[in-house]
Amino acid sequence: AFYEAGMACKAVGWNNMAFVFLNRFLDLCEAIEEGSLDSLDHADFLDTDIPYEIPLPEQSSVPEDLKEEAKEWVLAVSMDQSVEQVLPLDERNCYAASLVDVEGQRSPPCIVSGYPVVKPA
Repeated sequence: AFYEAGMACKAVGWNNMAFVFLNRFLDLCEAIEEGSLDSLDHADFLDTDIPYEIPLPEQSSVPEDLKEEAKEWVLAVSMDQSVEQVLPLDERNCYAASLVDVEGQRSPPCIVSGYPVVKPA
């Protein structure tokens, strides 16, 4: 999912999000190779409802050439001062696509975008 999200963000020019998602994808590939999530840093996902503890498959389902393409892009973009390793926050002060906010309140997902339908305060 991180690979698909990263490539979709990259395709529309959302380089900050693409960088975060593809970097996470590469971290997960490494975790799959090691057989452990212990080395993962969750700092980029603190204000999200993206789970930290997930079952690891025995092997990645993404072909090696696509992993290399993602790795090369992440390395190239990491040198670009205009790209930040951050996800966009919304008025709830959490990742804009999180269905659960920092206070634990759940918003229903939009049937078109999947983003939360935030009710006015």
